[in-house]
Amino acid sequence: MSHIPLNNSTSNLQASREASSLSPPFQPHHSTTYFRFSFILSILTLMTSTFFWFWAMENTRERHAWKEMSKQDLGIYSFLTVMMTSSLTLYSLGTSSTNWENNLNSKSHIPVYLPTLSLLSHLLVTINYALVPLLYFSGKSESSNFLWYCVIFTCLWFGLALWSFRVLSFGRKRKESERGGSDSEEEGAV
Repeated sequence: MSHIPLNNSTSNLQASREASSLSPPFQPHHSTTYFRFSFILSILTLMTSTFFWFWAMENTRERHAWKEMSKQDLGIYSFLTVMMTSSLTLYSLGTSSTNWENNLNSKSHIPVYLPTLSLLSHLLVTINYALVPLLYFSGKSESSNFLWYCVIFTCLWFGLALWSFRVLSFGRKRKESERGGSDSEEEGAV
C-alpha cells in the first residue's frame, strides 16, 4: 500500500470537517467570512438597539418620568447594555474591512467574557419585553396590539441572544483551533 502525502487541499477539507462540528448550521467555515458575519451582525444589533433606545427615551420624556423610576421605560437601560456590548464586539473585531486578514493573525479578537456579556445584555432586553405579558396576565391590562408586539419581540430578542452567544462563542473556538491552542495560558501570563 503506497503512502499518499496529504496535500494542502486535503488538509483544508479535513480542517473544515473538524470545524463543522463546532459551528452552528448557519455559520460559515472560513474565518474571514466569520469575522465579516460577526461584524455585520454587531452593526445591525447596534443600529436596532440604538433605534429602540431612542424610542424608550422618547417614551420616558412623554411621560415626564425622569424623576419617577416606576414610570420610566426600562428600555433606556436594557437597550443601552446591548449598545455597549455591540460596540465592544465591533471594537474587538476591528473597524476596518480592509484589516480582516491582519486581524486573523492577531492574538485574539473576542475576549473570553464577551459571549456571556452579550448574552446577558440581550436577555435583559428579553426580560424587559417579557414583563408586559406577565403584567397583562396578572391583571394590569395593556392594549392587545401592544401585548402582541411585546410577545413577538420577547421571542425575537431571546432568539437573538442565543444566536449572538453561539456566533461569538464559535468565533473564539474557531480562532483557538486555528492557532492550535487556548488563550487561557497566554492571558494569565499578561
